[in-house]
Amino acid sequence: MRSLFLYIFFIITLGISAQLNPTISTPEYSTNITDVKSYIQNKLLAGEKNIVIPKGVYLFDVSDYKPLILDKISDITIDGSGSDFICNRNTRAIDLKDCQNVILKNFTIDYDPLPFSQGKIVAVGTDTVKWFDVYIFEGYDLNNIALNDTELFDKSTLELKKNSSAIYQSYVYDSLEKNESTRIVRIRRKKGSPDYFKETVGDLVVFSNKKDPNALGHTIYSESNVNCTLSNITLYSSPSFGFYEFGCTNTIYDSCQIKRKADDPRVSFPRLRSGNSDGIDCRGSLAGPHIRNCTLTHNSDDCIAISGRFYIVIQEAFKKLAIMSYLPMDIQAGDSIKIVGRDGILRQNKVLSVSRGSSANYNPNLLSDALHAFDKINPGIYDLHWGKLIYEMELADITNAQIGEVIYDKNRTCSNFSLINNYVGFNRARGALIKSSDGIITGNTFESCQLPGLSVAPELYYMEAGYSENLYIADNIIRNCNFGYTRSGWEQAGALNVSAINTDRIFSQPAGFKNIKIEKNLITGSPRPSVVLTSIDGGFFQSNNIESDISIVRYNGSFLGVKNDVDLWQTNNRNFTISDTLAFSKIEEKKIMPIFISINNDEKVVISNNKKIISMSIYNLQGGMVYSDSTILDMKVTLPKSITMTKNSLFIVSLIFEDNSTYKFKII
Repeated sequence: MRSLFLYIFFIITLGISAQLNPTISTPEYSTNITDVKSYIQNKLLAGEKNIVIPKGVYLFDVSDYKPLILDKISDITIDGSGSDFICNRNTRAIDLKDCQNVILKNFTIDYDPLPFSQGKIVAVGTDTVKWFDVYIFEGYDLNNIALNDTELFDKSTLELKKNSSAIYQSYVYDSLEKNESTRIVRIRRKKGSPDYFKETVGDLVVFSNKKDPNALGHTIYSESNVNCTLSNITLYSSPSFGFYEFGCTNTIYDSCQIKRKADDPRVSFPRLRSGNSDGIDCRGSLAGPHIRNCTLTHNSDDCIAISGRFYIVIQEAFKKLAIMSYLPMDIQAGDSIKIVGRDGILRQNKVLSVSRGSSANYNPNLLSDALHAFDKINPGIYDLHWGKLIYEMELADITNAQIGEVIYDKNRTCSNFSLINNYVGFNRARGALIKSSDGIITGNTFESCQLPGLSVAPELYYMEAGYSENLYIADNIIRNCNFGYTRSGWEQAGALNVSAINTDRIFSQPAGFKNIKIEKNLITGSPRPSVVLTSIDGGFFQSNNIESDISIVRYNGSFLGVKNDVDLWQTNNRNFTISDTLAFSKIEEKKIMPIFISINNDEKVVISNNKKIISMSIYNLQGGMVYSDSTILDMKVTLPKSITMTKNSLFIVSLIFEDNSTYKFKII
């Protein structure tokens, strides 16, 4: 244990001190408005319709856990004039509810203290279990670290570490061993935890900070609004979702940003993360959202997520349907519902009435069987739903809904949405995760997402609906995605992915997705298969360009039959045509070879033609890193003998040059 407290010398030798900003300061706030929340609310009370805040840096006081509440207002514009709002507690900043035609624009939001902490791994080891020690950089909270979504970043690129994964609470012990004088914490991994994190000395680490039990979630929350617009709003940090909407109609997000703040004088090492969870998350809305010209990067989950809710069927008898949910239900009388069979095939019905039921009216074994129907997907659904809400519906027709099936309301899955000309990525999950219908996804760039860049997929695991219909996906770029560690059971296997699984954890039959049109997209730099398409009825995939990177080998979806020796993999589709696809695999093409190899006896030396090499990594064909050196800074580097002396094996060598360009080649 004494080793935990002896790393100050090692911290210095690892070069941390060279990266530190010697001056840590707090922001200077404008004094012309002492309370910006009260300023806005007083203007509203005075009947002003166009509220303009003088440009400045303002303390946004949420120490009482109360956000700026905008409730039941209409035809109002609030213009921040480019002001910076600094929240002094990790809780919600703005609450927008039951409003019409409200415009919020031209301001930034940040948090002090930040909702996350950062550090650098200074030691790894094993005693009774595996552990790693992290030096927490000055300016980041040492005493409030949570371990629910810990991310590893590459020290050279300052981006998420390749061939790795986030570390979740279930994989590590809750208690941190901490030394305040050295600012070092030790994290111990539980026995049997997966070994795909690949934590290494020198890795950078980002932790979420613990949530205050009194805090409200998300930075800007919208509920039951109609035709509201959020324009040119930048979030530099967020304790949960950045923008979260529920039950809205036609919300517009125009030129909004979620991004890392550069040159923050409060911290000694540049920020690696923006928000702690999704960027823009929209659920249960009647129409929209419309997300355009936005930049959403470096948040710790999906950049964009659009969905509705699944509800679990208990039983149906004589047009009466009983369901259960762990959240209040949003289906109403008059709504049309989709019933998803356990095989993944959909039927439709209409709801005549809805009322609250009681679990006391049902045999406990019946409730248990309904929840355990999802054990192959997520055994945790039982604990999440047990003892929660029961609803009873009267239906227009008999549909013979069976125990363990799910229902959802298509009209409450954010249908009639659009994603146009957005730039998203550099995050640990998907660029966009879509579970909605009647949508347009055009002109976007999805880049460097640890999971798929664009995924169209209902998720029984989270009870998030639904099955998309009438989607047009065109003229997008999906670049360098799916670089995380291999997951054989991961059904969303492609950088561009349209897939659905049923409760038996196999791909559903073609009846859920309807009329999916995909054309003129570029999918490049991702492992095979770059595209996965399943369970589609109607539509086409045409005139797309697929450029897989065969140096990255992943086995995502192999448990479900997905093959990784093709650029496009499909199953269970009908009336769906694939044509005019330019599909070819490459490592990286250069007109002039940037390196040559000198061979002298058993020694192989890689020599650069015109620029210094700063880093070299070597991978086996399974995508596992077998060697790494990021301290080169030379025109040449010698390949390790442990690699060159290995017989009949193929390796991929990846070089990074001083201008951050890369080159990959194979050696045997």
